[in-house]
Amino acid sequence: MHITLAVLPITQPTVVARLGNSIAYTPDSMGNRFSEQVKDPSGALARQTSRVIDALNRLKQITGAQQ
Repeated sequence: MHITLAVLPITQPTVVARLGNSIAYTPDSMGNRFSEQVKDPSGALARQTSRVIDALNRLKQITGAQQ
């Protein structure tokens, strides 16, 4: 699998797979991914995930993920 990493404005890294799917995530100050968007090759939103992380850096809640 070929993956490229690009840094977008507002510090939102994006990973693009060879087939054109992309994952854009927004990290907090500790580097935790608290928001993640997966888009298909046409740019349509395929899945969105958000996480809540407490002051001790523990995952408290996750929404929108496949479980």
